[in-house]
Amino acid sequence: MQFSTTFSLMTMVAIATAAKSFGLVTIHSGSMFQYSGIIGHDNDPLLYVGSSNGAKTGNFVLNDDGTLSDWNNKKIGINSAGVAGEVGNGISESKDFGVSDGHLTFGGKEIFVACPSEDQKSYVLSVKQCDKGTGVSLKVMDSTDVKPTKTSTPPPATTHTTITTKGPAQEAPTPAAPVGGECHFGVVTIRSGSEFQYQAIKKVDSHPHVFSVGGSEGSDISFTLLKDGSLKDQTGRGVNVDASTGEVGNVDPWGQEQPSKTFSVKDGHLVFNDKDGFYACPSGDNKFSLSVKECTGGTGIALHVVDEKCT
Repeated sequence: MQFSTTFSLMTMVAIATAAKSFGLVTIHSGSMFQYSGIIGHDNDPLLYVGSSNGAKTGNFVLNDDGTLSDWNNKKIGINSAGVAGEVGNGISESKDFGVSDGHLTFGGKEIFVACPSEDQKSYVLSVKQCDKGTGVSLKVMDSTDVKPTKTSTPPPATTHTTITTKGPAQEAPTPAAPVGGECHFGVVTIRSGSEFQYQAIKKVDSHPHVFSVGGSEGSDISFTLLKDGSLKDQTGRGVNVDASTGEVGNVDPWGQEQPSKTFSVKDGHLVFNDKDGFYACPSGDNKFSLSVKECTGGTGIALHVVDEKCT
């Protein structure tokens, strides 16, 4: 009887701990799918690759039987074309999901592909090769590694609806340099339960001096943190925080601005002036700019570092 009770308790503990909750971020260096989220849309069961304000996103759960559930607590399956989505309407449940070396697998392999949708305007997640598809890895973002951003009710402030170019921000003392030299990484936004969970930070050619939070325009940004506490993006352009608005973007191309030098990485987050509080500030219809200052209608976010490599 003692053995039976012990066995039952151990079994219940194993079942309780088997399920694992995590986010997913795509990895394909040099492509448009570097550091993008896996998203869904209302009234559409399919999973998509990319960033889109207003899209549904959140954590997945890997169950002990090899099934995968999404943020709607619905099982994820595969249709006849290999496209992933919520079970039903031709999408069959699968027990072939797993996690290996920090990546999601299917059938024990990393075989995920971003495939053009039927309207050619977006990309669906598939486990089969397709015409003009791009192979991607799905990096697991362990929810236990991500702390929520503390936010307060913002006071009245100037809404970020116009693009401005100001001088560099007033800077606090430079934080400690990266150990061993430079660090290279991507970032994704963190705000559990919001549309900004696992969104990419994007550089848009029409307004490079202020980065976008999510959206379909521009290219996903990756950063290099230099020894002096400054950042540069994948094109080599420095990053500046506007002293007046708090907007974060590239320095101007004329050499009048200097990169801000108070960036660092702490506890897996990008921080500025030793604080990890960033904001997604409205800048147009379903458009948001990245800022270090509170703003009217803004949402507090953290910038979680992905795939960090230091030299």
